[in-house]
Amino acid sequence: MTFITIFMLVNLLAVSIVSIPIDVTFFVPLKADVNGDCIVDIFDLAAVGKAFGSQPGDANWNPDADMNGDNIINIIDLATVGKEFGSTC
Repeated sequence: MTFITIFMLVNLLAVSIVSIPIDVTFFVPLKADVNGDCIVDIFDLAAVGKAFGSQPGDANWNPDADMNGDNIINIIDLATVGKEFGSTC
C-alpha cells in the first residue's frame, strides 16, 4: 500500500463516521423517597411512620425507611423525609 492509498482510505473512513445527537435524561434517586416513585410525599412519610420504632428482625422493619442507616426507625428518619417533602427526581 502506498501513502496515497492509505491517505484515501483514512479519508473514506472519516467520511463514514456519523455523529448522532442523543438526548439523555438522568434521574437521581432521592434518599428520602422511601417507595421509589420519584417524589417525596405523604406515602413516604407513611412508610416511615409504619416502620417507626422498628429495627432489623421486627415484623414492621423497612430498611428503606432507615434514612441514616442506624438500624432503628426513629424521629431522625421521619424528620429527614419531612425535610425533603415535595422533592422530585
